[in-house]
Amino acid sequence: MPSSTDSDEPSAEFAGKGENGELATAGIESTVEEREAASRVVEANLEARAEGDYEGQCETLAPEMIERLEERGNGIVKTSCVKSLEGLAKRASPESLKNPMTEPLAAMRVNGNLAFAFFHGAGGKNHVILMEQEGSEWKVASLSTQETPGS
Repeated sequence: MPSSTDSDEPSAEFAGKGENGELATAGIESTVEEREAASRVVEANLEARAEGDYEGQCETLAPEMIERLEERGNGIVKTSCVKSLEGLAKRASPESLKNPMTEPLAAMRVNGNLAFAFFHGAGGKNHVILMEQEGSEWKVASLSTQETPGS
């Protein structure tokens, strides 16, 4: 996996020891335009999740993530992305459904058609979420964010 991080890159502040800190050095830094477009998708995803708008959340997800959600049915019949998210939300803690994003993406590292999107969150915590490129757009490829070093 190509790697470059220099202290002038936005992702440098998210680097550190541990798995999620190493993500800040994966691939290459995105362009500002790419990061801004991805930021709108991440924000829409996290807001939809917090508001219980599962149709809106499904619209922001990568096709592979939607496919996995649809396969969560009872093993005989597939379910819809919306129904799967509703079921997961019923079992999740209210805290885990809150939108932790307090400002646009601060950095994004691109490695092929995958990217790690970094942002500052509530309570001074830093987060990363996996993204996947679909055509010219970035989509969310994970149902949750992970904390990064510096949190």
